[in-house]
Amino acid sequence: MRFQQKIIEKINEESAYKTGRIPKRRFRFFIKYVINRKVTGRGEQICNVCGGVLGERVKSWMGFFMVITDIQQIRELDKWIRKEVSQHFYRKYKLRLKKSDFKKAGLITLEQEYYRLRKRKSCSCGKCNYSSGLINDSNPVQDTEVRQPLCWNFICNIIERIFKNLFAL
Repeated sequence: MRFQQKIIEKINEESAYKTGRIPKRRFRFFIKYVINRKVTGRGEQICNVCGGVLGERVKSWMGFFMVITDIQQIRELDKWIRKEVSQHFYRKYKLRLKKSDFKKAGLITLEQEYYRLRKRKSCSCGKCNYSSGLINDSNPVQDTEVRQPLCWNFICNIIERIFKNLFAL
């Protein structure tokens, strides 16, 4: 109920966003910068050594909904969000929206976010520099020249620890 109340509050605040007069543009802005941010939260911090996620739990609504085992509840919330946003844009701008419009606007569904969070792996290297070694989830390291030496150093450290443990006996 609290999630639905927060979404309704954001929908009611939609007219306060200064995004121009074009309804389609207002809709895309609203989906991308309001609804998606409400669903995904602040983003995760990723370890630059192993690529795992630092921290235990995502601070978002989906972090809260991770205890759900019945995926149908999440699908119902997805439908409800699309219905409420569609009704708002029809009442306010006479704009009829289809499911494909939501897809084109980039709506992150709760179900997609649920499965993404389920399969994320946590940081396992223990070599993270918490002050400067954090990478934002929205801007992962794409440069292989940077990532490759980090991975190679990580692998070498693991092999070195294994050999020390084996030959210390």
